[in-house]
Amino acid sequence: MNPTVLQQLDAFARRLLPLGVTLALVLLETMPILGSLAVTPALALLSLYYWAVHRPDLMPPVAVFAVGLLIDTVSGVVLGVNALVLLLVYGALLSQRRWLFGKSLNVVWLGFLFTALGYGLLSWAVQAALHKALLDPSLVAVQLSITVAIFPGVNWLLRRAQRQVGRVG
Repeated sequence: MNPTVLQQLDAFARRLLPLGVTLALVLLETMPILGSLAVTPALALLSLYYWAVHRPDLMPPVAVFAVGLLIDTVSGVVLGVNALVLLLVYGALLSQRRWLFGKSLNVVWLGFLFTALGYGLLSWAVQAALHKALLDPSLVAVQLSITVAIFPGVNWLLRRAQRQVGRVG
């Protein structure tokens, strides 16, 4: 039996949910409430990590690239910096997915800690290279500390979002 147009639209919307949630988190980082803080959590990194571990089929590299470009655009950094860093981190995550998928929250959280460290170091190094100067790493350290600390809560929310996706083919 052929699916109806509404069923096809529903399946399409469900497939876009991970990207939509991730883009919303990027925008949340820049909203006046969070955006006015000196340091905001890397919410997009949390989302990309979640989808890379649990449903990478719903977050292809082109979507990761788009998320990175949006971060670059709203944060005012050189276009492509976050896109490149996120793609590199995402590729590394996909190679380690089998060690993380289906594990306890503590194991997945530890995996995120290492991912966040890699992301922070890579972002810092790229920005330092672009500015041709050593930058103060304290802001990155604070950002990543906050991000790692809120991981369980955001992970719980993303798990709920994943239930809405269901078994999309």
